[in-house]
Amino acid sequence: MTDFSVETVVIGAGVVGLAIARELSSKNKEVLILETEDDFGKITSSRNSGVIHAGIYYPKNSLKSKFCVLGNRLLYDYCKKNHIPYLNTKKLLVASSLDQIKIIDQIKNQAENNGVEGIKKISKTEASNLEPLICCEEALLVSSSGIVDVVSLMRSLEGRIQDSGSMIAYKSEIKKINFDGNKFLLKVMNDSETTIECKKLVNSAGLFASNVANTIEELKKEFIPKTYYAKGNYFSVSKNLGIRHLIYPIPEGFGLGIHLTLELDHSI
Repeated sequence: MTDFSVETVVIGAGVVGLAIARELSSKNKEVLILETEDDFGKITSSRNSGVIHAGIYYPKNSLKSKFCVLGNRLLYDYCKKNHIPYLNTKKLLVASSLDQIKIIDQIKNQAENNGVEGIKKISKTEASNLEPLICCEEALLVSSSGIVDVVSLMRSLEGRIQDSGSMIAYKSEIKKINFDGNKFLLKVMNDSETTIECKKLVNSAGLFASNVANTIEELKKEFIPKTYYAKGNYFSVSKNLGIRHLIYPIPEGFGLGIHLTLELDHSI
């Protein structure tokens, strides 16, 4: 027996889930967001540096490159229209040794192929003029990078979703999902067990997306990606060093390397 029926269910009220739900609901689609926590963005979305990335690293025509380049522009536009605090700080990608200069050239070419605007290779003197504390051989200036107040962004998205008549159900844990070829049936536990029917289902559960996918009995396990976890650490600097740009090393291996990001008050 179905307790509730809706056109689309979005699982996860992080920034991705909220953005998807906001876009759907703005087009008069009936949307319900299900979130395990008691508020939005409590896992990953509130535990990041809030960088607005430019899309310089990803392979041409990949979804990451397309979404990042377009999303960069759309996010700045949304922040301006909805009074979300942000800063277009720009980013310096620095070559700390002579043998890294060729990698700077490769990344610049990749960025230009991806359609990233405002990319400029600068000398060590030009980099030092921008940031006197930098010691490098050359750098790449990425003009479209910046930072955003992620919590304010999510709060705005939540408000737009609710204003459109869609709903967000917090403290709602997915227990089981079935698909009969036409619709999804979700067993959800909040105060009591509820059965929800929907035609479309969006899995934006972040770190737990694979777990959610595994609850869909009809989905073959070989189609469910394995989740690989990584832990990062943040350190803050109490002294005001006058840094005005995001500063990143040449990426190596698994991640982007140890990088310096700013808060909206320019603290590190």
